[in-house]
Amino acid sequence: MRKWWIILISVLCFLSFFPGKGYTQEELLSVRVIKCTRPHYLKAEVISPDEGKEVSIKLAGIKSPIGRAEIYKKALKRVKELTLNQDLKFDFALGYSEEEEVWVGYLYIPEGDEWKIVNAELLREGLVELDEKTAGENMLGYLISAQEEAQEQKVGLWSSPEPQKREKREECPGCIR
Repeated sequence: MRKWWIILISVLCFLSFFPGKGYTQEELLSVRVIKCTRPHYLKAEVISPDEGKEVSIKLAGIKSPIGRAEIYKKALKRVKELTLNQDLKFDFALGYSEEEEVWVGYLYIPEGDEWKIVNAELLREGLVELDEKTAGENMLGYLISAQEEAQEQKVGLWSSPEPQKREKREECPGCIR
């Protein structure tokens, strides 16, 4: 038992001498989005604890629908509606260290007494696709459910495209007469 106390005290002393600046996943930071460059990339200003620091944010667990221009525009517009110039909460998806230039995580917007996750809302509306590589393990099931909801309701990316009208031809272009 005494051995464990010595190890614990040693670790605590080490951490107090080398605190290192980093954020953990348990912390929710206050941020204000100042620019939406893509549906999943944003510029934000940290409100607390590093007041005024500008950061780049990648929304975890989602990727833009680059191949579908109309959905891409809707996704960018929706991200702006949900986030631009608002005080939000941010949570890291995969942890954070000083070397990282882009913060990968989740943005929370207030909805009454609850908080809604922007990443999941975009998936639920079918405006983006799931990116399992950047989703934290603790949120992956939730994000999968949000995308499945959009697929079931056939919204956004999952809506069936309008059938293209083809011209009817009386002639057979390959037929020789």
